[in-house]
Amino acid sequence: MDRKASPDRSPAAPRLFSRREVIQTGIAGIGLLALGAGCSPGAPVPSWPEMRFLPVHGQKILYGVYNGFAHAFLPEAAEDRQALLLRMLQSTDAYLHAQPEHIQGELLEAFDFLSVAPVRWLLAGFFSEWEEADPEDIVEFLDSWLTSRLTLFRSIATFLQSMSSMAFFDQPESWTVVGYTDPSWVANVKWR
Repeated sequence: MDRKASPDRSPAAPRLFSRREVIQTGIAGIGLLALGAGCSPGAPVPSWPEMRFLPVHGQKILYGVYNGFAHAFLPEAAEDRQALLLRMLQSTDAYLHAQPEHIQGELLEAFDFLSVAPVRWLLAGFFSEWEEADPEDIVEFLDSWLTSRLTLFRSIATFLQSMSSMAFFDQPESWTVVGYTDPSWVANVKWR
């Protein structure tokens, strides 16, 4: 039988991948993930404060997520915005520092996973660093992961959304958003 012309193959039929190509692609993918996982998140930037729990790469991730999540409510001035976002990080750090070790371990694994550049590119959908990400890209990323079929993605997105809400509403700047009045009047009450 002639191997050049097969009667049951039409010229317009889609090309099927060979077993060798599938294996090579899989090995290349595993290599890229291993390379990305082996990369350290980088040296701490002097502007990132030393925290009790949050590593610098975790701070960068949360900074970007908080900036995207609360974008409409944050101050427009860059310095004021950065100051508020850093206070939100400190609030989150205090909360996470008080969590049990097994939860902290899972959170650190999630931060390590999200800090790998190929994960950010392929799964989150943007090429910039977390702390420099466009707020719209962050919102789109959170929305897509909240509705993902994968439980892991939904869990990470739910955690990020919960931390964003908690950190923002822990700040006095959020009081006007929710109509809460300044609680300083409590100090002037004469208790019996």
